[in-house]
Amino acid sequence: MVKDGHTEAVGGVVMMIRAGNAKEIVERIKFKVAEVNANNLLPGGLPIVPFYDRTELAALLFYLAYFLLLFKSNSRSNVTMLLPRF
Repeated sequence: MVKDGHTEAVGGVVMMIRAGNAKEIVERIKFKVAEVNANNLLPGGLPIVPFYDRTELAALLFYLAYFLLLFKSNSRSNVTMLLPRF
């Protein structure tokens, strides 16, 4: 994998099991990454640098689901609230 067009990088993906607690899993991963970086556990002192963090996305989806449930009694209002105003 090439990063920024001039240097090589290694990519990794963290996957969650179905019905897992996303917030807890992300916190545990961040803790482990900080631990690995603090103890220089990778060869040559290489750090782990995340480039895509979905923490904010998970919080946004939670609030969106709560908002839609709040207006669940009227599905037409749900659609109207999500459409942009012109």
